[in-house]
Amino acid sequence: MVGVAPPGTVGSGRELRNAIPGMRSFGISFAVIGIFWLSHHAMFRYITAVGRRLILLNLLFLGTIAFLPYPTELLSSGNQAPAVIFYAACCSAAGLAEAACWLYATRPGADLAAPAAAPALATYLWILIWIAGLAVSRLAPLGDTRAEIG
Repeated sequence: MVGVAPPGTVGSGRELRNAIPGMRSFGISFAVIGIFWLSHHAMFRYITAVGRRLILLNLLFLGTIAFLPYPTELLSSGNQAPAVIFYAACCSAAGLAEAACWLYATRPGADLAAPAAAPALATYLWILIWIAGLAVSRLAPLGDTRAEIG
């Protein structure tokens, strides 16, 4: 006899619908970690020597990346503002740790990076922050945040 499966049983589709937020969060985190990996790989193409401090800074960066599954899990529980803010803060910490590696390796007199590591064009890449801000504002507008007084 063929019938419709009751809610909560295998094949009802409920499990798949409930898994969608987790899959979406996984996809976002995969993309974020992938971008960090690409930039980390590109950064170390220019670094020609390492020392203890650079290794420690790199471990700090890798630790922030290894921590990302935790905020990803919180993010998948729903899009509550605290979870989104915590995820963004963790990604920012990873970015800052990676920037610390780069700045340490390319500082004057460090002799850890190839001379081509800081091209003149890099001075203008800060404009990308502004462009990214515009893109985020357009893709996820804040909406009306006014409150009635009353």
